[in-house]
Amino acid sequence: MSIQVARSELIRIVVAVDPAGTSNVDSDDTGIVVVARGPHQPSTCNIPYCPGHGYVLDDQTCHERPADWAKRVISVFDKWQADRIVAE
Repeated sequence: MSIQVARSELIRIVVAVDPAGTSNVDSDDTGIVVVARGPHQPSTCNIPYCPGHGYVLDDQTCHERPADWAKRVISVFDKWQADRIVAE
């Protein structure tokens, strides 16, 4: 099911980064996701007085060198006009 939410309804957009510990062929992927807090969806939620929902807007997980995944993070930050970047 696809849920339509206008950009103006999103309260905060965050790019979250979980960097790989190493930078070689056998390294884990670097997790990069764009998430947001947005409005309650009565069609999918039965919680009374629900304050809103979390939304995954984009998944840019990759297997790249640090300089390259960092460029990707900045690119999605700009694309989604995010409020902040958080990293593990």
